[in-house]
Amino acid sequence: MDPILSGMLGVFVGAIIGHWLSLGRDKRKEFNQATEVLRKTAVIQLDSMEDNHIGIKRVTEDEIQTLRAIVGEKRSRKIENAFKYYLEAHKNYFQSQAPSNPINPQPINTSKIPECKLALEKLIKVLEPI
Repeated sequence: MDPILSGMLGVFVGAIIGHWLSLGRDKRKEFNQATEVLRKTAVIQLDSMEDNHIGIKRVTEDEIQTLRAIVGEKRSRKIENAFKYYLEAHKNYFQSQAPSNPINPQPINTSKIPECKLALEKLIKVLEPI
């Protein structure tokens, strides 16, 4: 085979592989930047959890939807599943048989705090930088 042709083919294949690898790097950076705020919020809530208090700062549905728009549906599926588990645990924490009102506030189910911590740790693990 002609050395010039094989050299050109090598440069072409190298350019394609280099471009593919740089796209992967850019997507990874974009994901890490998009999840940084969510990770920070989740870590703050996890740190503020006590035996009888779940913390005031929490991850919201809007933040998850914003993340989905940035990283795409395929990559955000694991995050959404972890968030649903977190939301269910959070809801169980505030679950009560009696309706809530200002005079008779809704009781808090403190036995669900370990489940909330576990759900939050799972969410933080999914949001880890790649």
